[in-house]
Amino acid sequence: MSRTLRSVVVLWCAVLCLSGNALFALDSATAVVPVPVSGTFPLAGIDQIDHDLQIDLFQRGAEGAPDTLLETLSFRGRMTIERGDPYISSSGFREVSFVVTRWEATAWSNALGSMVVYRLSPGAQPPSYITAETRTSDYPATFDFNLYFDATAYGMILIERHHGRPKGHGFMEVPPSGNRPTSPTITSFEPYVIEGEHPQYGTIYFRPRNCNDSGSQTLHTYTAAEKASLKLPQGR
Repeated sequence: MSRTLRSVVVLWCAVLCLSGNALFALDSATAVVPVPVSGTFPLAGIDQIDHDLQIDLFQRGAEGAPDTLLETLSFRGRMTIERGDPYISSSGFREVSFVVTRWEATAWSNALGSMVVYRLSPGAQPPSYITAETRTSDYPATFDFNLYFDATAYGMILIERHHGRPKGHGFMEVPPSGNRPTSPTITSFEPYVIEGEHPQYGTIYFRPRNCNDSGSQTLHTYTAAEKASLKLPQGR
């Protein structure tokens, strides 16, 4: 082999080695770069969400006596919410504000011999929020509900403008479909209970146990012109 040909072969081998090292370095660098999870919050719209709500009905015990669980009520509910566009909150997390515009949940009580009805109170409702739980992805997300509702049973108004504060973590979709891996069970509620007086049981009260979404649909996606008239806040 001539000296010139030998030099060409040596040079070509060097190029191949450098290229391989460069590719290996590139692969190694790529492997340590965190890749954000896919999935983003939907644009502004109106959602309808169906859900099942478990509520424990108690009879308050006399002084020094324990309270008695009368039954666990199974409510079926339907809620309509109005969502705004996603935005980045002051803490750096993606977020969506929404308002509950319609809600009713009903259950039959064998102990009371009547329907128990929860219904959204008339008048303005405060904003609720859907917030990403990490800065790298919209999901998983936390639903933080904020609403006022009235409760009636056995022909009486138990309470007006009760302040409901359900909160759930780990949601992987908006609106929640009811599929448990992507629509987790909500078990966090306001610390105060709905209380009333009953002719047979005396003081009774209702304490929420859990809430599971059972289905949902987006009824409408807002146009740019419609979004201009939305009054939803961007931030808390």
